[in-house]
Amino acid sequence: MADTILNDLRAAVIGDATLSALIAKRYYPDVAPQSASVPYIVYTDISLATDQDLNGTNGNRTTRIQFDVYATTKAKARTLREALLALFDGYQGTLRAGAVVIQHTQLANLRSGFEPGDKVYHYGMDFTFDYKI
Repeated sequence: MADTILNDLRAAVIGDATLSALIAKRYYPDVAPQSASVPYIVYTDISLATDQDLNGTNGNRTTRIQFDVYATTKAKARTLREALLALFDGYQGTLRAGAVVIQHTQLANLRSGFEPGDKVYHYGMDFTFDYKI
């Protein structure tokens, strides 16, 4: 099921007009290829927790996904950050691919930085997604 929510999140990011205009399809799992041009987004599946009641697992899940945005300027990185926040923070409903219904989404962590070796600005954001399978 983790793959299903990851596929739905990918479809939502790539299908978002603002993000698509900025990154096209440069949305990568875990690490971007060395040949990737900026700007781009990397996502990492951080954790998954299931919910149980007296009858066992009840189908409720919470997953934490880390999104890292990279751009050549801090302003461009901030634009990517704001587009992801607009798309996911507080989101409830069915994502673009339609396989998972999100009950609640929340920004859990935000950090910024500069990658001197690659000369790119970076924002990292962790979102928690509560959903039912």
